[in-house]
Amino acid sequence: MNRQITWDNLLSLSKVFDTIVVSGCQRSGTTYCAEALAKALRYRHHDEDDFGVTNFTNFLQLVRADYKKVIQAPAILHKLKSVEMTTLIVIMTRDEKAVANSMIKHSWFKNHGQEEYSKFGIGKPDSPEQVYRTKLNFSKGLKAVELDYSELRKTDGFVENRTGWGIKQTKN
Repeated sequence: MNRQITWDNLLSLSKVFDTIVVSGCQRSGTTYCAEALAKALRYRHHDEDDFGVTNFTNFLQLVRADYKKVIQAPAILHKLKSVEMTTLIVIMTRDEKAVANSMIKHSWFKNHGQEEYSKFGIGKPDSPEQVYRTKLNFSKGLKAVELDYSELRKTDGFVENRTGWGIKQTKN
């Protein structure tokens, strides 16, 4: 299976799954993708805050819930192997410099970079780009599809210039 997918193909593929998990590296578009996908499919949307960001027990309860849903979950990418057979996993990809700039802009790398990197690598990450590459490389071992951030331009409500937006802001 070709891992890289277009927005239109993702919409078609998603319809055969009750649970879709949008993951990848933080700051790669997981929040917006999960919201846009849930809206387009008329599924229930769950932000990572709904299960406690890293609380895998709560995440599994959502996965097992008997309704159609899209769950944003970048902080538990390292545990998604356990759900890959029952869910569609969407890995967001984006230009690593854009991800790094967003991590720095929102102080994500300073506040969370080491903790997130330690789930995948040994030592201290040298840069936000290293965190991104490490997570993306890990995701290659999952049964998943990849959606490039640029595909989100095809969605209703995408805003090209997001200067000055907050860390979880998805619309004006």
